[in-house]
Amino acid sequence: MLTAAIDAMARLHYRQARTSERRVGAELRRLLASELPSFANAAVAAKFYDDFRCGLAHEARVTNGSEFSFDHPCTLLYHDGVLSVNPAHLALTASSVSTRRTLL
Repeated sequence: MLTAAIDAMARLHYRQARTSERRVGAELRRLLASELPSFANAAVAAKFYDDFRCGLAHEARVTNGSEFSFDHPCTLLYHDGVLSVNPAHLALTASSVSTRRTLL
């Protein structure tokens, strides 16, 4: 649900600037990199899109060894091409983006 919510936020955030068909990957990676500090690295944002968003949306699973984990005290760890995301930290960060957008 969290990944779907972030995908929806990207869709809503960029809808007015869109001049052609929606580019799901580009919009989601752009939102992650620009609004969520832990995803400022473009490679990390792309990894989240590929392994989490696409994995869950198309295969009903996180792919390529990446994982959700509550075992680390930060939003994410990225090591040797594997991304581990703490969903509790990600939810807090994503909700702050949603709140900022609502207040604007």
